Amino acid sequence: MARKHWVALSAVSWLFVLTIALCAQFRYDSIPSLASLSKRGWPAASKISRSTTENTLVMFLHPHCPCSRASLHQVTTLKTNNRSLNCVFLFYTPSSFEKGWEKTDIWRTASEIPGAHLVSDRDGIEAKNFGALTSGQTYIFDKQGSLRYEGGLTEGRGHEGGCRNLEAAMKVLTDGGASTAFGAVYGCPIVDTRNTQL
Repeated sequence: MARKHWVALSAVSWLFVLTIALCAQFRYDSIPSLASLSKRGWPAASKISRSTTENTLVMFLHPHCPCSRASLHQVTTLKTNNRSLNCVFLFYTPSSFEKGWEKTDIWRTASEIPGAHLVSDRDGIEAKNFGALTSGQTYIFDKQGSLRYEGGLTEGRGHEGGCRNLEAAMKVLTDGGASTAFGAVYGCPIVDTRNTQL
């Protein structure tokens, strides 16, 4: 009898721990990361070129952040409806790490997007210029260099598919407009001083 009680207690305890873990994971996935410190226009100090004939999407990525795969898939959706969109992907690259550290599967995924420009952002200098803090942080600028969208393209870490953020970015690209749209960003810190490998 005592053994049956022990088994039942163990099962209840295991279910309790599992429920807590799942709740914690859901909370982590659905809480936005740090907001951008954008200057609301194309940074004067940036060495990145923007298009003067097309809209330009700039996305900052940590090459070892698993959340970033979903962000890149969302860009593919944007490109399907806006083929002329100029896309620039900047990958955080510590200068103290071995050469090629940033060329992960996330880099390869970005390289498969038609017309993509991939840049190794040494020590996150461009991220600082733009004010980006989180992997997946996206900016869309018009032909004049005015900021039209700022935020993430997902609605949770690793989320793919239709969502408010993606719809807002699409609306900016199709309708234009004078105001800037904003969305929350879900991803890993671009620069994680505790563990750069993530």
